[in-house]
Amino acid sequence: MKEKLRILPMKALAAFALILIFSPVTILLGRHFLPDERVYWYVLPVICASWALLGCLPSSKFIRILFPAVGLAALIAFGITALVPAGGLRMLFLVPCAALILMIPTAWSSYTWEEWHSGLWIAGALAHLVAQFLATGTVFTGISFPLGIACTLYAFLLVLMLNGLGIRSGMHGSQKAPPALRRQNRLLAIALFIPAFIISIWGPIANALNTVWYFILFLVDKIIAFLLSLYPQSSDAPQEGGGGNQMEMLLGLDNAEPSDFALLMEKIMMWVGVALLLVALVFLLIFIGKLFIRIWKKIMEKLKKYASSALEDYIDEEESTLNLDEKTKALKEKLQKVFNPGPRQKSWDELTGRERVRRLYQQFLKKKPDAQPLTAREALAQDKWLAPENAKKFTELYERARYSDHDVSTQEADQLKNTIK
Repeated sequence: MKEKLRILPMKALAAFALILIFSPVTILLGRHFLPDERVYWYVLPVICASWALLGCLPSSKFIRILFPAVGLAALIAFGITALVPAGGLRMLFLVPCAALILMIPTAWSSYTWEEWHSGLWIAGALAHLVAQFLATGTVFTGISFPLGIACTLYAFLLVLMLNGLGIRSGMHGSQKAPPALRRQNRLLAIALFIPAFIISIWGPIANALNTVWYFILFLVDKIIAFLLSLYPQSSDAPQEGGGGNQMEMLLGLDNAEPSDFALLMEKIMMWVGVALLLVALVFLLIFIGKLFIRIWKKIMEKLKKYASSALEDYIDEEESTLNLDEKTKALKEKLQKVFNPGPRQKSWDELTGRERVRRLYQQFLKKKPDAQPLTAREALAQDKWLAPENAKKFTELYERARYSDHDVSTQEADQLKNTIK
């Protein structure tokens, strides 16, 4: 259980990637069949994926099989009670949710970032492109924003997947990439993702900034109105002793028209407010500029650290070939083979089916010297470049050819050779 809990976050990330692969279909079906129930578009796939992940944790095989069955039964019951009364075709919305329940358990035993076949990732990318095109029409209006976010997150996970596979292939399958190299590559991918994510949701961000701008103008208007209200207003009641207040006469507030002084003060207050606004904007731009420069310097420092750590941690496999002793030994072995070639090795067509399978395993061990101490079953099962079904077939044929009395046909050996190329 501890081992399963340790890899649970990565498997949850794989489940989230599958949700994003199906998200164009889910959102389009939801917009067509459930336009007034948007919460189902997002909540149901998450619930189904979470249920499927939970079913992978028990150690009992029976419980692991029971979980998807119970999830599908609950999903069908929900569709019959909540969706069918308004139309039977609304059940189509549950198809991607059912696929999540069935597909996630099958990917638990796969390597990280290899849970889903590359063809499925490509299909997801094509589905997102088609959904973006359909969102511009009148039939599927109002889904551009959720589709844009889903597409950006999917592209981010796609980049992380390709990055992980690239690092693994760069290590030639002999060892795991250094932690610093993996960490710095991940940080670099995240740094490239953030601007793309901001661009994808720039519409709502622009609306929010526009709202803030008008709120600032509203506050400036209120401040100017408050400053103007500090001056005395006109009074209908005459003052004792005759002709009214001298200040009111000066400002012209006892007449229907304000005096020139009042108009001048109003303009002065307006320009003071505008000046304060400009000063505030200048300070805001300076603050944003300094913040941007600080962030840019940190990014450049991270990139420099990434380059230096990559050079420190990565050891090229070809470095050892420069060793003089190894070169001398290799040259000596080649000369011995030239002058003393030994018995001729049989060609492939001269071998029996049993011998062909054993030769394939010998060739495998030459490419994978670290697998020498392991059994054939262990070595083939742990190889990252063999598909699980190919490793299983290879193991069965080798054990039959090596340990059993049952014969191996040449056709089976040839088929295995073509499969593991």
